[in-house]
Amino acid sequence: DALVAHARKLAASIAAKSPLAIAASKLALNHARDHSTADALQQMALLQSAVFDIDEMARAIAAWQAKKPATFDPLGAIARP
Repeated sequence: DALVAHARKLAASIAAKSPLAIAASKLALNHARDHSTADALQQMALLQSAVFDIDEMARAIAAWQAKKPATFDPLGAIARP
């Protein structure tokens, strides 16, 4: 029961973060699992430069300063071929 409660608390904490940052983190972790450290670091640098969003960063900082949860826009749907 304690493990499930902790997992749910952790999941809620992750879900409150920027969806864009979480998606990029998942991509980076999945890439790192199957590639060398050098390749994983190169991929992470590319992802960070691609997803860096000044508005989201400002929202996160303002929420942190106000000690309130931040609100982020959801990710749009990904077109599948």
